[in-house]
Amino acid sequence: MGISTIKVLSTGVSVEGELKGNGTIKPGHLLEIYNNSGVETVKVHATSGGDVCGKMFALEDALQGNDITDAYSSGDNIKFWVPLPGEIVYARIANGETINYGNKLMSAGDGTLKEYSAQSTPTDSSSETILPNVMVGIARSNPGEIADSSGDDSSAVESPNYMCKVQII
Repeated sequence: MGISTIKVLSTGVSVEGELKGNGTIKPGHLLEIYNNSGVETVKVHATSGGDVCGKMFALEDALQGNDITDAYSSGDNIKFWVPLPGEIVYARIANGETINYGNKLMSAGDGTLKEYSAQSTPTDSSSETILPNVMVGIARSNPGEIADSSGDDSSAVESPNYMCKVQII
């Protein structure tokens, strides 16, 4: 795919920042803020299907000459982006997932995304309950770019099948 940045569509008004990282983080990982002994850090989002209020993604460290193939080490300053609804990010997809255009996505609990599954059942069971703080976005990859990480090496920093365009909701 030749991806050089995780930002696909940005309005330019979304939030960017930098915090120390806790653990290995790759550009395109979904992040969460973590209190590490009183020090605010970021780490990969660690709860599968968990709340993702303030969807935050690791950026590539372009100022250091790095791109999306360069992982951050624990303790590095992690550049992050909090995209607004409607903006599009190249996000990492969980190993073994096959994502199709239009699929709803949620956290897989390791910084990657997986297909959304209902987190609660309504009392009448006629339709699923959508929990907006669980859903990260909707797959927007073009035909030929649909993510299929089944059989992919989840330790690989970059694989064309390991990332997917995701429109933030």
